[in-house]
Amino acid sequence: MEIHSGKKESAWKIVIYGTPGIGKSTLAAFAPKPLFLDLENGLDLISNQLEKKDLLLSRSPKIDQWETAGEKNIGFLEALKFAAESDYKTIVIDTISALEQILTAKAVADYNLSSPKKIIVSLAEIPFNQGFDILSAQWSLVMKMLTRLQKGYDKNIILIGHSTIQRVEDPTTENYDRFSIDTHKKCLASIVNNCDAVLFARMEVMTRNKENSEKKRAFSTGERVLFCLEQPSFLAKNRFGLPEKMKMDQNIFGEMAK
Repeated sequence: MEIHSGKKESAWKIVIYGTPGIGKSTLAAFAPKPLFLDLENGLDLISNQLEKKDLLLSRSPKIDQWETAGEKNIGFLEALKFAAESDYKTIVIDTISALEQILTAKAVADYNLSSPKKIIVSLAEIPFNQGFDILSAQWSLVMKMLTRLQKGYDKNIILIGHSTIQRVEDPTTENYDRFSIDTHKKCLASIVNNCDAVLFARMEVMTRNKENSEKKRAFSTGERVLFCLEQPSFLAKNRFGLPEKMKMDQNIFGEMAK
């Protein structure tokens, strides 16, 4: 048995999620030698902006299916294989929501192959509410594949996610709302538990009292920040010893490498 001691450099796997336009994909472009797997077809504007700074964005063709069918469309499986064998250091999945759509289509297609007597078009049509359990199993498979990419091929992984507001049912206090990753609630644990960090990106918001009133008014400072530790109002975590909040810039990747 080989015993290791001291710090060991290793690749990481993280989620960066937040509201549209906050700069999640732009931030990922500053990770070590990134390759974007373009599942959402929303990288054109970012690519143009980076070119103005003499930075080139490496990205795959649009991916909208699980496996390649024909010569024109590339599948997610083939894209992962290419990424594993490439010399890119960071693989960016853009986005979680788009990948979930691909996994949903795969789950529906697989069910129709196994149960040809009744053709379905959505997971909700699968009996006994098992459709989203199947989707969760698909996500577990994907996260194992990404872990293999991380551990076996020494690739950093970034999953870009949209944010949504979810209801939290807490038995120790009153129920409350919080920002979370836009994925089905049955799939959330598969993603979060298998990542080294979940970082919430948003504009920093402050409050102050309204004039001649005890009520407070929220306003933005204009600074984009990453929240790295969980609060009741949002989902976040990290295993790198990052502080509660950091400025949203490429320094985050240096901090994770320490």
